[in-house]
Order: sequence, then structure tokens, then C-alpha cells
Amino acid sequence: MPVPRIGISFKGCLLIICPLVVQVFLSAGLLSLEQAAQNAEKAERRSKEILVRITEFQKSNYDMVQSTVLFTSFGREEYRQTALAKQEEVAWRFKALEAALKQQPEQAENLKKLTLATSEYVARFRQILNMLGEGNTRYAAVLARDLRDCILVDRNNIAQLNEKIIRLEQERLSNSPESSIRLRDDQRRLIFFGIGLNFVAGLIASFFFFKDIASRIGKIYADTRAYATQKPMQPVLEGNDEISQLDRSLHEMANQLTSSQERETAMLANAGDVIFTLTSSLTLSAAGGASEQLWGTSPQDLLGTRFIALIDKQDEARVRDLLHDLEPGKNASFFAVLSVRDHSRVEFQINASRSRDGQSIYCVARDVSEARRIERAKQEFVNMLSHDLRTPLMSQLTFLELLSTGSYGELSEKGTKRARSVANNLKVCAGLVDDFLDIEQMQTGKFELRKESCEVTKLIVSALDLVADLAQSRGIEIAVENIPALSVPADERRIVQVLQNFISNAIKYGAKQESVIRIESRLVHDQKNPQIEIAVLDNGPGLPSEIKDRIFDRYAAYVQLPSASASRKGSLINSNGLGLAICKEIIQAHGGTLGGENIQGGGCKFWFRLPLELHEVKLSRVKANRLEED
Repeated sequence: MPVPRIGISFKGCLLIICPLVVQVFLSAGLLSLEQAAQNAEKAERRSKEILVRITEFQKSNYDMVQSTVLFTSFGREEYRQTALAKQEEVAWRFKALEAALKQQPEQAENLKKLTLATSEYVARFRQILNMLGEGNTRYAAVLARDLRDCILVDRNNIAQLNEKIIRLEQERLSNSPESSIRLRDDQRRLIFFGIGLNFVAGLIASFFFFKDIASRIGKIYADTRAYATQKPMQPVLEGNDEISQLDRSLHEMANQLTSSQERETAMLANAGDVIFTLTSSLTLSAAGGASEQLWGTSPQDLLGTRFIALIDKQDEARVRDLLHDLEPGKNASFFAVLSVRDHSRVEFQINASRSRDGQSIYCVARDVSEARRIERAKQEFVNMLSHDLRTPLMSQLTFLELLSTGSYGELSEKGTKRARSVANNLKVCAGLVDDFLDIEQMQTGKFELRKESCEVTKLIVSALDLVADLAQSRGIEIAVENIPALSVPADERRIVQVLQNFISNAIKYGAKQESVIRIESRLVHDQKNPQIEIAVLDNGPGLPSEIKDRIFDRYAAYVQLPSASASRKGSLINSNGLGLAICKEIIQAHGGTLGGENIQGGGCKFWFRLPLELHEVKLSRVKANRLEED
């Protein structure tokens, strides 16, 4: 079971998160120190503000007392008014001082005492001014002594309280520079500590991260090098992270490639053809085991050999040019004679394919010497059929036809009948020879058509003339329906041959005694490929199921098919299996199609379609329109 491993993506996140965590704590510490510095700065500003306010408060008291003394000494009203104004100034100066002192919790007790003393002081001072205004100087003097005691003598006099407030704030201010310096030092130390910690954390995380990855990537790289040099690979990495999955995939791919190479090696060793690879300079870089059997040289001995050196002199230039001109991704097939097996000359068919990068050519060489020998023998056999067999048959057929007509003297009725019977058998033999020659021409590509414009009605009439005697002998009527007056580009003899085959098959195998065979035609309208369809329909037993789907294949119908007259004669009609195959080749050579199918209710239908020229289609439509108008 694979050992669970943290994925590379998760490790990468940790590599990023570790410095971020340090940064977060560093930022939090810096924010804390910054907040402390701001608080110290605010406290310093409050202390300075208190000192300023208390100085202003004392000055206002001094000015108020001075104005009162002047009023007492000179009795002038303006000094009294000044004293009253200063009294109001003392009141709002005290309010400002009170607001500043409230921001300092340490001054709460002093503020409370100063508030009481100031209230008493202001009340007595107002009484003094009132007594002086009434001219009662004696009582004013008594109140002045009490006022002096309130300011200077009493336990919580104003001067003493002011001094305590000032001393406390001055002490605070004296400590402020040291506090600021300490906070700045703390900030500096925290910054350097955070940077160092961040660097160390990132370095450690990176070390373990890349050490783990590098070691395992190195193992994978070593495995790839080992596989490339066909050396054993190391065991699969344990775990289920991305690198472990990559290593497992690499081993699976290596195993599959090894299996594929083993199969390929087995195929090369056991292949009947020589499979080999050429470099761009046409030297052999690999060869299959068949080379030893077919070329007389082992695959190892062929490595590095120039392929052209194996080619017969007469084919060297052609093969060299063909292989050099072969484009990447393209294929070529050619025949060449190779000097193998102690310089014996053997003909091979070589299929070559150049790789897409153009650096290699993959080839398969097949020994075709035996196939060529068979082909030559076959051609000799065809020539023999054409000249040595067909010519005597036709001569004998001509002689028998002349003999049956009395050209060599009168024969008895029995002799005439016998001569005609032998002539018919010779016609069948000549037909078989013609069919065989036709199919061989089609197979070798020598089949040629002599196309010309042919009337459809003429084609059908010509075919009917050829099968008239056969139909009459069977008592079968042939009905022609819906034949348009059109012409098709076709080889007249070959299309008549197809029609004759379809009709004669219908007479022999499809039509019942004294029944009707129908020949129909219709236009198949297609803008791109207009066609005419001609069909032969019978009322026989239909196509046998065992050959229905391959009725047009060569030799597919080489079976004994029940004749429509079997019930009457108790015989079977043999088919050579070439007629319909020839029909297929003829129709396809014309660019048409054909088919055979059973008809619902009994019988079968054989049809073929030939392409029409466009002007013929237009003409047929014009004729149809005229008929409708008439």
C-alpha cells in the first residue's frame, strides 16, 4: 500500500505560507509597537497641553489679582471692569485646563481638588469685587486674606495644586524621550528579528521542499536514462503525490513499451516478409528475422549495410531515386530484383513509408517471384484459352451451323437435330470461355469500354433478340413497360450483355412455365447525378438466402440453383458464378450501380442504373410536359 505523501501543490503552499505567517506576526508586533509609540506621543502632547493650560490659568489669575489691587488702590472703575473680565477669563481658562486634565487619569484627584479650590477662589474674589464696589474696604480686606489663604496657605491651595500638576507632567515629559528611544529600538530589533526569522524559515522550507523534489525527480531522470540504455529501472516510488504518480506512469509506460517491443520483435522474427528500416542515407538500421531466410543474411549482419548494394544493377538508379524522392509521411510501392542467396536474383515487392521527420524509411519486402511465376502461367493459360481453345471452338461451331443448314448436303431430321444440339453445347462452351476472358481482362485492368450515345429502346430490343429463342422454348412472354425515348453514353455491346444476362437468368431460374417477365424503366432524378434505371422482374421463387447478399461477387453463384421448370423436368440448372460478377464490373465501369432483391408476393427484381447526360434529362422533361399538355 503506497505511503501517504503530502502533494507538491500542498508543499508549495506551505513554502509560501511559512514566510507569510512570519510576516503576519512581524506585522502584528510592529503594529503593537507603533500603537505604543502613538500612545506615548499622545501622552506627551497631553502633558504639554496641560502645562500650557495651567500656565495660562495662572497668568489669568495673576492678571485678575493685579486688576483688583489697582482698583483697590485707585478706585477707578476701569480697573474694576478689567478685574471682572479677568474673572471670566479665569473661568474659561479653567474649563480648558479641566478638559486637558480629564485626558490624564493620573490627574483625576488633582483635578477634583483644583476644581473645588478654584470654585471657592472665584466665589471669594467675586465677593471682594462686590465689597469694593460698595466701598466696604474693611470687609474686602478680610476677604482678601481668606483669598490669599485659598491661593497660598490652605492645605489644597491653588498654588500647591498647580505645582503638583506641573511636577507630574514634567516628570512625564522627562520620561518621554527615553520611552520613544526604547520604542524605536524595539521596532528596529523586531524588524531585524522578523527579517532573519523569515529568511531562515524560507530557507529551511525551501531546503526540505527542493531536497525532496530534487531527489525524486533525479530518480525519475535516472530511470529514463536507464530505460533508454536498456538497463533495469529502480523500484517505483512510494506515495500518492504527483511525483509518485508520475513515476508510476513512467514505469507503466516502460512496461507497455517493453511489451510492445517484445511483440514487435516477435513479429519481425516470425514475419513471412522482410521488415526493415532504412536511414535517410539508405543504410539498414533494423531488419526482421525473415531476412535470413529470404535474403540469406542475418539481421545483425545487415545493420549498416547499404540497401542499394542489395539491389540488382538494372534497378539501382530507379530504386535510389524513388526512395530519395519519397516525401515525409508518404508511401510508395514498387518491384525490384535483389541479389541474395549467393548472388541469386529474386524479385520482391517493396512497400516503403517515410517517417514524418524524414529521418527513417520503414519498408516491407515480399518475395513475389512465385506469384510472378503463377501470374505468367495464368497469362499463358488465358492466351491458350483465347487462341488454342476458343478459335477451334468457333471453327467447329461455324461448321456445325453450316452443316445443320444443309450447306454440306441434306441431313436427316435426326442428324440436323443432333448437329444443332452439339452447336448449342459449343455455344455454351464458347460463352464460358468469353466470360473467363472478360473477367480476367477486368481483373488485370485491360477492360476497355467503347462508349457512344445509345438509345435505351435499341439496347432492350437487341437483348430481346438474343433471348427470344430461349423464351419461346420455355413458353415465356416478355413484356416491356415504360421505356423512355432517351439515349445514354454507354458501350452498346456490354450493356446488351448485361440485359441479356438478367433476362436469360429470369427465364432459366426465375420465371414459371408460360409466365410473363417484365422489363421496366424509370428516371431517377438527381441534380448532381441524374440516372435511368432498367429493371427485369420475374415471378419465380426469388433469390436463395445463402447467396442473396453476395449474388454479384465472383463465383458466389457457383451453386446449383433450382430451375423454374424443375417441377416439370426434375432437373437443376448449374451457374458458373461469373455472369453477374461481369455485369457488376460492366455497370461500375460505366459509373452506375446495380442490385438484386426479392419482390413481396414472389419473384425477384434485378436492376441497374446508368448516368444520363444533363441535356437528355432536360429533353425527357420537355417531352413529359408535352404529353401532359396533350
